[in-house]
Amino acid sequence: MRLLTDKSLSKGGSSFLCGAIAALTMVAAAPSSASAATLFLERIMTGADVARPIHAAAPPGDDERLFVLDRDSGAIKIYDRASESVLSTPFLSNVAGLGFTHPEEGAQSIAFAPDYATSGLFYVSFVNTEGDHQVVEYSVSASDPNVANASSARSIITVDHPDDGGNGHFAGWIGFDQTGALFVSTGDSNSDPINDVSQEIENQLGSILRIDPRADAFPGDAANNYAPAAGNPFISQPGDDAVWAFGLRNPFRPSIDPLTGTLFIADVGEDMREEINIGAAGANYGWPGYEGSAEFDLSLLTGATTDLTFPIYEYDHGTGAFEGFSVTGGGVYRGPLAEINGLYFFGDFATGAVWSFRYDDIAGTVSDLMSWTLSLDAGALNNLTSFAFDSDGNMYLMDIVTGDVFAVAGAVAEIPIPAAFFLMSAGLAGLFGAARRQPR
Repeated sequence: MRLLTDKSLSKGGSSFLCGAIAALTMVAAAPSSASAATLFLERIMTGADVARPIHAAAPPGDDERLFVLDRDSGAIKIYDRASESVLSTPFLSNVAGLGFTHPEEGAQSIAFAPDYATSGLFYVSFVNTEGDHQVVEYSVSASDPNVANASSARSIITVDHPDDGGNGHFAGWIGFDQTGALFVSTGDSNSDPINDVSQEIENQLGSILRIDPRADAFPGDAANNYAPAAGNPFISQPGDDAVWAFGLRNPFRPSIDPLTGTLFIADVGEDMREEINIGAAGANYGWPGYEGSAEFDLSLLTGATTDLTFPIYEYDHGTGAFEGFSVTGGGVYRGPLAEINGLYFFGDFATGAVWSFRYDDIAGTVSDLMSWTLSLDAGALNNLTSFAFDSDGNMYLMDIVTGDVFAVAGAVAEIPIPAAFFLMSAGLAGLFGAARRQPR
């Protein structure tokens, strides 16, 4: 097996990893086949630190800290990478106006401004007490870098969640692109019966929004203090100027490759497929006409449907090795483990499975699919709610039920398994043209 070690994961090193796998024999893995592999995880936080970890992030260039967000309260705790300990004082004790009555509500995501080192600005995405999706801006305390200024809260955007029988599908991820614009993912509201809101660019549901949080195109509206980002595709067309892409169901965990800027959109499916898409300005991902590349209800395709964008990868619902029920998007690994550099990691919330593949931005193809066995030094990882990355590219996985947060300390690539065990969509126009006409 090929041993991948991370001496820079923490200044204290990795006693668990060294003790567990020091005697492993090294052999090369076959990179072009579907493979099985092992991730070695060290628990760095427990439920006593953060009860319901939902997301984590770090300011650009901050190589000492990881900020972990609690779903139920909106509290943010700091994991100090140098001392390998959780600071006792929260960075933020709670998010003002946060509502939590349903498992899909509460806090959702955290993002730091690209110029955080000078501006001190960061953003929290959450469901408020009115049941709407909101993003609020905060600033760090002027006197203590480990404490936020709670009174600095300023609402950036509020996405109305319609009272139409739905209860969930807020999505809620936020992240900055390489131009400094803020992406905001929104869900379709989980209406019952399912309707075509994701196909209507006149609203902000089932979409990827792209906004400038420093500008204000809504003077006098305290709930919205942003402007559509320059270059958005619908600024000169009828529709909502903030919408960047649409036709999504519940894009709970998108992510941006820090090297290439590629946006990966993991979209939770209905009853057949889970999917991962590539972000593109103006793209229509087809929901609810299509679930992945399979027909769902073509009568609900009321938007621009002549040029749909289908997933680069999708998997069926089921209990097989490459099946599941609720995708948890991860991100492209760009950390110190060189031999998994460039792999996109993702998993399934319902089964706890973790997979990865390599995406070719130029060809638009997927390769090197791997299923990862998780070797934990302690705790449990069953309900995978998020992957996260610090400023050095180290990867973390978290369980929202146990409260355990794990750092990836190493990985071993193992013997390839037959590629027939998985369903992979290459994203080629010809293949998906056939899929539209004759969905699987």
